[in-house]
Amino acid sequence: MDQERHHHSRRESADPPRANTNTDYARPVTLSPERQRSFEGLISQVSADNVLAVARVLRTRADDMESMLNASLNGLDLRPCAEDPVSLDARDLFQRKIDQILAGHWAQCAELRAAHTALRATALEYGVTDADLAREFGDDS
Repeated sequence: MDQERHHHSRRESADPPRANTNTDYARPVTLSPERQRSFEGLISQVSADNVLAVARVLRTRADDMESMLNASLNGLDLRPCAEDPVSLDARDLFQRKIDQILAGHWAQCAELRAAHTALRATALEYGVTDADLAREFGDDS
């Protein structure tokens, strides 16, 4: 589903994407060193007893975040107040800021999905079967 808005503007094609789909989460997530340490800290705190519960919480948060972001996209495309150069430039400036903020939220959502995926792999190491994971999460993601 392509949520990119096409309207008469001078927006640059290098703007961040406005929406993600679950297939976007199949791509590796690049984490900063600080986030990587946090990620590793999360993995080190789980046990065989809580790994599925923690994975479920992270997946639920990611699903909720994705739903909210997708629901908000319609209202986040700015229109210029007029067709003069100042209005067009102002709209472009504000739209880029909005897109940057959205990109940050999409990145957080992707990090939650990556943590969920890592916890599923950890669960397998603890002896949870693929069938158990499918039952727990209702799919194979």
